[in-house]
Amino acid sequence: MKFHSKRIKTFFIILCIMFFSGGCHNYYMANRPKATQVSQKASIVDSLNKQGRYFILRSGSQAYYIDDIVLSDDRKIMQCTLDTLPNIHQLYLTRGRTGKMQYKVRDPVDMNVLNEVHFYIAPDNSLTAGAYTLQLDQVQKIEVIEKDRKRTTASYILGGLAIGVGATAAIGIIAAASYTPPPTQTPPNLACSPQVYTADNNKSALNGTMCSGAIYASLKRTDYLPVNIMNANSGKLNLILRGEKNEELMMKDFRLIQVTHNADQKILIDKNGLALAYEHPVTPEHAFIGAGKDVVNDISAADEKYYSFTNEGGNGSSNVVLDFKKPLGVSSGRLIIRGKNSQWAYYVFNEFKKLYGRYYHSLIQKKDNENPAKVLQCEIDQSLPLLVSVKDGKDWKLVDYFFTPGNAAARDMIMQLNLDDFKNEDHIQIKLQTAYMFWDVDYTAVDFSNNKAMSVSHIMPSQFYKSGDVSQPSQFSKQDTSYMHINGNEQLHLAFNLNNSADEKSYTYFLSGNGYYHDNTLFKEKPMLTELRKCSGKGGFDRFSRRKFEEVLAGGNHQQNDSKDFETLK
Repeated sequence: MKFHSKRIKTFFIILCIMFFSGGCHNYYMANRPKATQVSQKASIVDSLNKQGRYFILRSGSQAYYIDDIVLSDDRKIMQCTLDTLPNIHQLYLTRGRTGKMQYKVRDPVDMNVLNEVHFYIAPDNSLTAGAYTLQLDQVQKIEVIEKDRKRTTASYILGGLAIGVGATAAIGIIAAASYTPPPTQTPPNLACSPQVYTADNNKSALNGTMCSGAIYASLKRTDYLPVNIMNANSGKLNLILRGEKNEELMMKDFRLIQVTHNADQKILIDKNGLALAYEHPVTPEHAFIGAGKDVVNDISAADEKYYSFTNEGGNGSSNVVLDFKKPLGVSSGRLIIRGKNSQWAYYVFNEFKKLYGRYYHSLIQKKDNENPAKVLQCEIDQSLPLLVSVKDGKDWKLVDYFFTPGNAAARDMIMQLNLDDFKNEDHIQIKLQTAYMFWDVDYTAVDFSNNKAMSVSHIMPSQFYKSGDVSQPSQFSKQDTSYMHINGNEQLHLAFNLNNSADEKSYTYFLSGNGYYHDNTLFKEKPMLTELRKCSGKGGFDRFSRRKFEEVLAGGNHQQNDSKDFETLK
């Protein structure tokens, strides 16, 4: 058997990352506060209601959502409204105390269970939805659903042991091919945020990441994320946006963009907010990553067979050169790509942030207040976006770039190309360029057909609330310039009423929103000035990514802290 060393190395890194992102479970539990007195029950209602908890009334096999809670003056009676319990709040009901009581940390539908409070009363077959009076002395038991930290921690420890066994077996296999194993640590969390999900009853589907890479206020932007419609007949779209544990999201100006078009058209919105149609995309004839190295088979179909920018592209980056056959006389085109950031990109960018150590938050504050054009140019100089150039004679002309889409899911993106200078050419070459192993590209094509007419409408949210808070539609005023803050594992819920009709037209939807986010992870180490200096200048991040990859392959990290004053970096 013939082994290709670069492919083996890449395979092992991906294998290692997969090991450490799986094998563990998250558990919830029912905490039962002591509440034998009516006054104690009233205090619990007060406290949990202020926290925005989701109240559920349990009576035998029945369960209702409790809303509009008001305690009587003597605090013995709870006036409320009972409503049908949605499927997204039936995880505890279906699994109960005898089940595994697991929830998926990346599934907002599952995570709703952590916000629930269950009130138990004696079986009452006369219960119906509507206004209801609950005598607190009738409450037999209260259960507050919380994360089961002990069981979750134990799962991760045991999972880690199982992972170690699996990694050892993999190392044995690779060793037969004269391979040096990677280190035993990679990050347990490998998905970018803010993530957007479509929710329908007890199901959810990840759409992708919104405003990915906008990690400073100076990088805030409006994004246009394609969204899935799980149930077009319902006339309503429910979306959930969430970040990670140590993140704070700052978001505003949400709206749903509905594009009405012919059935034979596909629609995407570019980074400038322009809706573009394509009908006859042409894949490249060749995709060169070096002399005689053609990866066209990797990027000519949306089949999750990626090219990951592993070549020596020069100028502090990796690249791929796409050669397209172009119709004569055509002076414009639309470049379509399907891609995402790689798992390696998430890992290596977190390693880069660690270089700043305890001063990382000072860096965030500094970057928040810098000139946005300067900060964005720094991103471009490091080839973090996917840079797009067109070959003009012997030179390459940078024409535009794609923002980072995150690594949670592959995303379809589009770019309008002005080809006036190539109107009489029958071929065109386009170069995609980024930092080493920072992007995975699945599919590339150019559509040279005319951009036909379509209609675009904007739908404002009918509901807008965070976690269990009350809907606040007043926040959608065009004059409102404030950002909503979503912290930790909080979730932002958005609901839209769809305007589709029963005609022969097709509809494509995009979530539009403006924002940025901060990583509030605390790094306690000293800044590594020597390493940071190596990353300075154009292409520095590409060099850092290559060094880290070689370190991982070598099985060690020999970076040293530099005790010099961090101020010298500024």
